[in-house]
Amino acid sequence: MGRQGRWQEAAAAATQVVEYQPTDHYRYHTLTALLAITRNRAAYEMLCRKMLTTFTNTSNPYVDERIAKDCLLLPDSGINLEFVDKLADKAVSLGSGWSDAPYFQVAKAMSAYRLGRFAESIEWAEETLKSSIIYANAHAYAILAMADWKLGQKDLARAMWGKGDSLTPNILHQPVDLGDSWVAWLLARISLDEATALMQPTPKSESNSQRP
Repeated sequence: MGRQGRWQEAAAAATQVVEYQPTDHYRYHTLTALLAITRNRAAYEMLCRKMLTTFTNTSNPYVDERIAKDCLLLPDSGINLEFVDKLADKAVSLGSGWSDAPYFQVAKAMSAYRLGRFAESIEWAEETLKSSIIYANAHAYAILAMADWKLGQKDLARAMWGKGDSLTPNILHQPVDLGDSWVAWLLARISLDEATALMQPTPKSESNSQRP
């Protein structure tokens, strides 16, 4: 169902899977993405809190990376950003030199962005782009778009968004088989959508209403 973009059905099934396999971090990773794309914020925030208490003191960079990404996927989720940043730090430290290091770097880039450290976020995202891992690169471009926009680099932000969007399948508006990596594509798309919302201009009617 996830491969086919049937998000609501996939979320319902993934919820049951987490209940049956409550110690498998990847089941949570799948569900958080589905809850985010279906805009079930209450369930998403609850799951993030559960993950942070279930998976502590890990020595696996994949676990740290995924939990960090999941808890940072939506803004203002109510989690402790500094604590999650430490998870991202562990991921890039433990996974330094690994072939999947770009995934860990993206987690750190997103963490820096959520903390308002936009220049640092850009540095980590640019590190990711040195790789050829398309999924990590698509996500990194989304983060670059948001960080550049926050720093006033609006033309550059739009260019970064365009590069990320060109890498990511149009998974929301047309039938497509996303393959086994559909969760990675979903993470990129959710962040690209956040960047889209950030860069949308304020409607004129709203601007006029603020005039003295």
